[in-house]
Amino acid sequence: MNLQALYDVRLAQQEAGAEIKALPTKTKVITVCRSRLSSTPTA
Repeated sequence: MNLQALYDVRLAQQEAGAEIKALPTKTKVITVCRSRLSSTPTA
């Protein structure tokens, strides 16, 4: 791999990093599902 290709890969990773971090995480999804599916209140 030449230097230009390495630079392009690094640049693409940096640009995609912000978009990836903005995606919901599994813990956030589980928290939402538990609150919606919970039939009894938690103490």
